[in-house]
Amino acid sequence: MRETLINIIFDGNLLIAIPVAVIAGLGYAIKKYIPNVDFYDWLKPEDNTVLWMNEKWREYDYIISNTSLLTLNKLYGITPCQDMLKRFIIISHCPKFNHPYFHECIPERIQGVQYAGVSKDTCEEMKRHGIPSVAWTPFGADVDVFRLTHRVSGPIQRIGIVGGNERSTKSDYTSVKRFDMFDEVCQQLGIEGVYIHSRSLEEGSKVYEGIDLLMCCSEFEAGPLGIFEAASCGIPVLCRPVGNAKEISGICTFETVDEAVRRIRLWNSDWSELATYARHVTHEVRVHWNMRHLIRSHVLPLIQPRDVVDFIEIGTSDFDTEIEKQDGRTGISVEPIKEYLDRLPNNERVIKVHGAISDFDGEMNIYSVKEYEKYRYRDWETDRKSTRLNSSHRL
Repeated sequence: MRETLINIIFDGNLLIAIPVAVIAGLGYAIKKYIPNVDFYDWLKPEDNTVLWMNEKWREYDYIISNTSLLTLNKLYGITPCQDMLKRFIIISHCPKFNHPYFHECIPERIQGVQYAGVSKDTCEEMKRHGIPSVAWTPFGADVDVFRLTHRVSGPIQRIGIVGGNERSTKSDYTSVKRFDMFDEVCQQLGIEGVYIHSRSLEEGSKVYEGIDLLMCCSEFEAGPLGIFEAASCGIPVLCRPVGNAKEISGICTFETVDEAVRRIRLWNSDWSELATYARHVTHEVRVHWNMRHLIRSHVLPLIQPRDVVDFIEIGTSDFDTEIEKQDGRTGISVEPIKEYLDRLPNNERVIKVHGAISDFDGEMNIYSVKEYEKYRYRDWETDRKSTRLNSSHRL
């Protein structure tokens, strides 16, 4: 049903034009959960010629890229026309412009272009550089790939960190990732540190096998993606307050080596507390930070409906509904209680959806008031629209 809804809401073509590995996590999630998406590496001469010189871009309703796409004129002598610009959705993953580790250019404010950032820090960074309106399009974990495979069953014996394959060659890389801090934490604890790199994301949960905790010591990040993926697998995480990670409800963060060491020692003195913490963060990530949910809640709103449906009605139990009019219009009727949904007539131009509209993705109990009991309230209760929750319905 989710895929059906997405197809109804977006019945167009979407292009993700990005250099290899740039916003790849978000890009691949968009391709997975939204139909009719193509990838182009616009830095490849052959792709560039076909896409831009031959105006193949006109086949697409929207073009998603990072800020570098706005330099087409400098790179290829192409001046984007207004028809091209209005199709652009520029999504930046860069939490800090003018830094040697990040290669995105400072965004220019161009009329007609939609702007977004993958973290709130990125959004604020874009606003500081003159972009007044920036949408937040966060990424999290693909919970279908990073499955729940880990259970805390003892103290922390191996700590992981993502990266390390470029440690000896790029000082700007190490200054951002702060591997020296990670090494110091492991040394003080006498615990083995594991550098996770050169592993294919297609391995899913196996990427994080063999560690009892994942740390992020970075100075700044957009995600970091590893924190979400590891937490989705059930692995405890400990992170500096950076990127989207600091937005996870209940996550433990640290600023200094001493804080991290103290936290891990507390967990190892009572690893049942560690298990409780891990279960909470894993639930938060798998429910509220899964990519399917984030694409639907934050990316789809950027892709405006184009004369696809005439109406969407929500809650259909106690008013004259659009689906009953049989007037030839297309639409969606949404009702969380199946008993009420079944009362509605079938209409070949309207989809009946047994669900609820919410920013919560998962299962929960909802309640309704029995018809006869709503007349039993005192006047002050009626005026204040108080309701007595007495009848449970499973979604």
